Amino acid sequence: LSLSLALNEALTVGLSHTAVVGIAHEAEIFCKTGLGAVVAENQGGLEVRIKPGSLSFGLIKKLNIEDNYSVVALHYGPLPTSLILNDPKSLGRINGIGGKFVSSLLSNPSVEEFMKLSRIFSDYCGFMTEKISCVIQDVDCHGFTSSMAMFGETIFSVVKKNESSEIVNIFKKHTSQDDRIIITEMDQIGARLI
Repeated sequence: LSLSLALNEALTVGLSHTAVVGIAHEAEIFCKTGLGAVVAENQGGLEVRIKPGSLSFGLIKKLNIEDNYSVVALHYGPLPTSLILNDPKSLGRINGIGGKFVSSLLSNPSVEEFMKLSRIFSDYCGFMTEKISCVIQDVDCHGFTSSMAMFGETIFSVVKKNESSEIVNIFKKHTSQDDRIIITEMDQIGARLI
């Protein structure tokens, strides 16, 4: 999405923002690098995908979340998204449970519900490595909820800003490289040129 936005501007192509998002969405589907990340990146914040597809066809609902949250992640490395999306068994598991969580999140649109469902989803899909599982168990022992990012060997937690240092300290026990830990605020606006 960032490349599409930048090229549209740099080459003065003149496509609308919606058209650029549509092109990036088609590229992620064609290249099997995702099934909807572009639309989420365009939206910003936390969103629920009610109907799949790009902006013209899909339907999303943005969750109203306060600005006092941070996302803390520990990234060990990538997992090849295209391999997972080319595996019908994996794709079936993802689609089978993912749709069931939409109504749950819509009925309780909160960070806590999002984290709970994300964790159940990552447990169910079965992509967790032993390393990821170990970190998640440690986070659990400290009273926080974390989950695995799809798709990467990455653990994340969405916590109140004043709790982010506690998660960082837990993550530091599991890596000798501080640059593997990412702390960021949630962008509520979505992809745009700066």
